[in-house]
Amino acid sequence: MAFSTKEGVNYYGDNIMKLKRITVKDSDTGQDIVEKINKLSKDTGFIPFWDIKNMWSEKNILSSVIKGIFAGYEDGSFRPNKIISRAEFASLIDRAFLKDKPTLQQEISFKDVSQNAWYYKPIANIVNNGIMEGYEDNSFKPHNPITREEAISVIMKFYEPEENVDFAFFDPADKNDISPWAYDFIKKAYENNLISGTNIDGKIYIYPKKPLTREEAAVLLDKIVKE
Repeated sequence: MAFSTKEGVNYYGDNIMKLKRITVKDSDTGQDIVEKINKLSKDTGFIPFWDIKNMWSEKNILSSVIKGIFAGYEDGSFRPNKIISRAEFASLIDRAFLKDKPTLQQEISFKDVSQNAWYYKPIANIVNNGIMEGYEDNSFKPHNPITREEAISVIMKFYEPEENVDFAFFDPADKNDISPWAYDFIKKAYENNLISGTNIDGKIYIYPKKPLTREEAAVLLDKIVKE
């Protein structure tokens, strides 16, 4: 988990709660801690990230931080609407799914990924594990935004179906905009209620080519990454 313990009291997140404390038991799950944070918010009017208060995604964002997937910024914000780059997404996936696996040290040689870059190791690890790929021109385009269909396709590789799921019927209005290689991943994510799309006048839109935001990534990863 992403918090540290001092004198029996846990500090939540990336120095976000320096002034506010929650007491955490060894038996507490991530969701238990989220509920304690939410209670603290109601009692004091304070939440760890000032820019997610009362958002539909608030609980998932807090839970994703507790699981060590995300962190906030020094100004106490989470920046939920910030677009995620391919390098940032690679780092998220590396942290969320590969932290307990040996790091593959085989070098990569994308023309736009320097070995001195902060994102070299996570990109190398996910590429060597066959999770993401570069482009035909030998680039990775680390600073380009990652699209919703790209991100969902990667994350769904780690999804383990749950029993007794009420499947949702998949028939979005923009299904023809989904790339063929991403269609089955997105369909599976929707049918298993991992994504819901946007409802406009009774029609569901997936927006597969739209850049992924931190909020969207936090919600989806929180639903898939276990404690």
